[in-house]
Amino acid sequence: MEEQVYPVPNAKAKSDYRNYEKPARDTVCEFYRQYHRHQTYDFVRQKRDAFLRRDRRQMSIFEALDFLNTLVDDSDPDIDLDQLQHLLHRRTKRSAVPAFA
Repeated sequence: MEEQVYPVPNAKAKSDYRNYEKPARDTVCEFYRQYHRHQTYDFVRQKRDAFLRRDRRQMSIFEALDFLNTLVDDSDPDIDLDQLQHLLHRRTKRSAVPAFA
């Protein structure tokens, strides 16, 4: 696995962060539009039933982590980390915040 470097804190100018009113790619807007449109109880139940059937591809945890890096996350186009590093980075940040903050 290739070594990734985390972004340096406070090294990025405020203007370099994502503009949520006018994102750089239309796919970001479309991703969130679909995401919000389909987040209904029925949709989630349907997906839960489909993905918890255990008749899908079987892989070890390490194969799953490698597979994660083949996915493209249209919701986060402006990050240079691969998916695994981004996942770990986000989890670390969330762990630092109290649950009820």
